[in-house]
Amino acid sequence: VISTSQRTGMKPFAQKILVCELSKHEIDGDYKGRSTEFKKNYPIFDFPKFIALKLKANGDGEFVSMKWKNNWIKNEEIFVNPYFNYPYTKKFIFGSKDKRYKEFRKFIPSAVNLDIDGKSHNPFPEYINFKIINNEKLFIDYFSVSSTIYNCVITEKPILE
Repeated sequence: VISTSQRTGMKPFAQKILVCELSKHEIDGDYKGRSTEFKKNYPIFDFPKFIALKLKANGDGEFVSMKWKNNWIKNEEIFVNPYFNYPYTKKFIFGSKDKRYKEFRKFIPSAVNLDIDGKSHNPFPEYINFKIINNEKLFIDYFSVSSTIYNCVITEKPILE
């Protein structure tokens, strides 16, 4: 428990909710010149204005739904893309040796990577990388497509799932 807590930078058995508001979303400069096949496999999709994350000291995390001010944050709207319509995309394991940031990655199950059975066949899978800096910024790097920045705050509000 203690070593895991040190890896996550949180007190044992603690949890926190981060609510993050979209600050900046940029499409990679070379995306426009990419092939049609690449664009089909890695389409541009919109991230929501708000994302809520529940982080636990054991390194488990998940995107959650909740009410924030006058907005409903819905975890099913985080990735508006059919490739992310899988239950496992809402949960993640985070951690880092540096206590200032936490990071995790999500596999991109694109047409290149999956067959009809949903099994991966690409030996070099692509990911969306997430990095949370000091519980204040969430950086999202979507493989050769876009980068996104959110400003975050810790909240004690209950999760409405």
